[in-house]
Amino acid sequence: MFGLFKKSLSKLDQQHFYVLGAYTAAHSYHFADAAMTMEDMVSTNTQNTFDCLLNESFAFNICLVQMGVQRRFKLESNEHILQIVLKVRDELLSSPIPQLKSEFKATKAQMLLLADNRSLNKIIDYVNRDIASLDITETEINESCQITGQSPSIIRGAGWTLALLMHQIRVSRLSIEDFSFGAHDKRLRLYWLAQEMCNLCRQKIDHILAC
Repeated sequence: MFGLFKKSLSKLDQQHFYVLGAYTAAHSYHFADAAMTMEDMVSTNTQNTFDCLLNESFAFNICLVQMGVQRRFKLESNEHILQIVLKVRDELLSSPIPQLKSEFKATKAQMLLLADNRSLNKIIDYVNRDIASLDITETEINESCQITGQSPSIIRGAGWTLALLMHQIRVSRLSIEDFSFGAHDKRLRLYWLAQEMCNLCRQKIDHILAC
């Protein structure tokens, strides 16, 4: 959206951030829960895997909020982008933990990992689409594009689709061992889950920002 038609950032009030934070938290929990409960999916079925998937989902979904805000509102500096990230993160930290289907438990202590600098840096790396800082290799990009049917050269110039591919690569790396039985099929299923959840999240963010 061209800057001429964007709203002033002052139009976003605390209620917007409260709702965005609460939704982002719930959506992140449900992604991690869904990934852990897909039949024969996760090769390393442990509490630590759940925690890592949850933390990764937090970072990616906060990035989606920032991108949604940037599409609709005037952000005049990197400080504005950081302000959006921090406000959503702070609201997310105070959000309730939803009921989950898996045996794994999310705790406030796990959520508080978001408050450290490493987690903040991960969010910023997603916002910047910084592939190198997220330890994503050229081989992983090419292999993932083969799975999704995308072009590596085109995806690099993309916005949310590149962020999604980065998220897909990182969550599959966390949960699927390359040598596990049916690894390619598992990765494809996890990629589609991540894409479906991403689409739902973007739609909800747009709805919240339009109110």
